[in-house]
Amino acid sequence: MENVFKRLQEFNGYDGYKESFEMNYLCIYESIPLREQVELANNLVDEILNMYKSESNEIYLLEDSNSKSLICYFEIFMKKINTLVKEMIIDEKWLYKLTKELIYKSKKVEYVKLGLVLSEKYLNVENLREVVDTFSKSGEYVFYLSNTIKKLEFYNTYLFNLSKKATGSIKVFAIVNMENLDSKINSYLIEDGYKDTKYERLLMNYIISIVDLNEYLEKRDLDKEKINNLACLICNYLLSVEFKYIGNKLELVNRFLPTVVNYGTNFESLYSIFLIAINVLKDENIECNKIEFEKEINDILLSEKWKNIYFEALRDASGKTEDIIKMSEIYDVNLSFDDLLPYLNRDIRDFEVYWHISKKGTTSSRLKLLNFFEETFKIDDLIGKMKDIEKDKLTQEYYDDMLFFIVLKGSKSLYPEGKNISLKGIFGNINEVRKESINILKRYREKLSLEELKIVKEAYEKEKNIILKDELRRVLYESNNLKKEFVNIEKIKVDEHGKDIYLTSIAVAGSRFRNREYLEKELEKSKIYYLTREKDNLYDEKAIKIVGETGYVIGYVPRKENYILSNLLDGGKLLYCRVTEYNLYEDCIYANVYLSYKDVIETVENSLKMVLDKSRIKLIN
Repeated sequence: MENVFKRLQEFNGYDGYKESFEMNYLCIYESIPLREQVELANNLVDEILNMYKSESNEIYLLEDSNSKSLICYFEIFMKKINTLVKEMIIDEKWLYKLTKELIYKSKKVEYVKLGLVLSEKYLNVENLREVVDTFSKSGEYVFYLSNTIKKLEFYNTYLFNLSKKATGSIKVFAIVNMENLDSKINSYLIEDGYKDTKYERLLMNYIISIVDLNEYLEKRDLDKEKINNLACLICNYLLSVEFKYIGNKLELVNRFLPTVVNYGTNFESLYSIFLIAINVLKDENIECNKIEFEKEINDILLSEKWKNIYFEALRDASGKTEDIIKMSEIYDVNLSFDDLLPYLNRDIRDFEVYWHISKKGTTSSRLKLLNFFEETFKIDDLIGKMKDIEKDKLTQEYYDDMLFFIVLKGSKSLYPEGKNISLKGIFGNINEVRKESINILKRYREKLSLEELKIVKEAYEKEKNIILKDELRRVLYESNNLKKEFVNIEKIKVDEHGKDIYLTSIAVAGSRFRNREYLEKELEKSKIYYLTREKDNLYDEKAIKIVGETGYVIGYVPRKENYILSNLLDGGKLLYCRVTEYNLYEDCIYANVYLSYKDVIETVENSLKMVLDKSRIKLIN
């Protein structure tokens, strides 16, 4: 087996895209606890001491397969080793020999990494450049050179050149360890330093936090393309870091914002203005006339220039879908399927499009999304396996299945299309797809033909999940011809008021005995639900119905909570509730109950009227 050094020396190019634990640990993962770092460092030091005392040429280090990677504790380890050398407990010359042996002759990866860590202090100068050149080719080894590389003459220039040649984790290493010393480096970082197919976002966030924006914005050769490029970096940074933790926020507001307003020409420039503005308005530590600032920003965003940029981006599928959707509120646009189709043409799995259309799309848009999904994806690949796997256990492997689930959620009010896709979905690969399909079929239970019921029965027989199996049984054997009760709401109807009083929270009772189709429609349409007494109820003399805006009764206030509420209603008070959450699959509807301020206003008005009437009487007398 060839030793690591020789293999890497013969390798041409840079291997920065191989998965690197070192890269992830230093830049993404949380550090292991300090106590554990010290313990691991002590264990390795003890092994080296034993080896030194035994005067053996055999190396038996880091043999424990469960041991943490050296990258987790190499700094503490080196401090301890340096102390042992200073105290003359270990001979420095022996460490030089060991370091060279580990780097040049080892076939084991961990031994080489240990040699690279020791090279910070215990490698001859004549070997330094050769070692750095060789091991900086690999993202697996380069992070162990972070201290060693600084022993090179002109090491910052070396890192600068490395960042321009390398990719992936090696490029990240070079940029993170490089000092931003002059305008040349500063400009490179902003204009090209972040460009990488794997770690671009990470590099963007790091670079924008260390560059000198003032210096860059004073450049004479600054053009529209460079401003747009800078806006892209700033957008990513503002989306990743809380504004209150940003150190150069004043530069963003005072220098970058006016510049991008004047010279920016793309969607990223527009979005950077929006992000800076909303963060300034939220930040209590920024002192300015925020009313005037908000008005000025609104005037800018709604100007013809930026309107045109937004709609051009929408047409060309520029910018991130999530950002385009967010900005649509500024321009009062209800984005349709046709508006967002260019984004699906760019990426047929664009989650944001599916989510937006399913949640907020019109009937026409949701139907088009369903048709697009059926034409683009092989539904047969998304059904048949019927795995008993819950949402929190899903991996990237099931991405298409989750898109199927979102499409189903958007199709529940589409008839017959929603019913037809659900008859396939009840055989879905994951629980979420089957669960949503069952919910839709419950809604259309009375409209299922005998042939369609046979399909449901087949799914019932194949279903492994006990809960889903019981829900399929309900589709098969429980009639949906349940209560379709409506009441006149004219006398109980109220408008919300800022002074309405919150009373309690309830779980609506009796909803499972209501017609599923009517119930779902009411929950989709109504924003407010009115409470009205049912004094002739045979089972509960304090019964209170909960009525939607169309007059459909969705259920009752639970008996254990209706005593005080019924007394208020009997006393002429007006009560209403807002549904806070519902899950018809589990027959759960939760709501907050409020005392309306309307009758208080009426009482005051009546009292004033009486006072005025009495005044008139006295004047006549």
